[in-house]
Amino acid sequence: MFLTRVLQAKAKAKYILVSLKSTASDHFYCVIRDRFLEKIECVKFDPIVQDKVLYVEGKKIRSMYNYQPKKTRKPQPCLTEL
Repeated sequence: MFLTRVLQAKAKAKYILVSLKSTASDHFYCVIRDRFLEKIECVKFDPIVQDKVLYVEGKKIRSMYNYQPKKTRKPQPCLTEL
């Protein structure tokens, strides 16, 4: 009986979609972050206030089960010296 409950447990997602709310207005951004990291606080441009303001993480919107982060490409070497 206990073994079946363990096997039926749902795996948690590594990434979650959260909303960043502006401290100056009602504007918000949606951002994907790692589930194990701390809550996000950042300074971004607020189009309503027309200035940079502090954005604080509001609530979790959903889990991102099939999300694959973008792989960064290595910069191409400069070919100025031939």
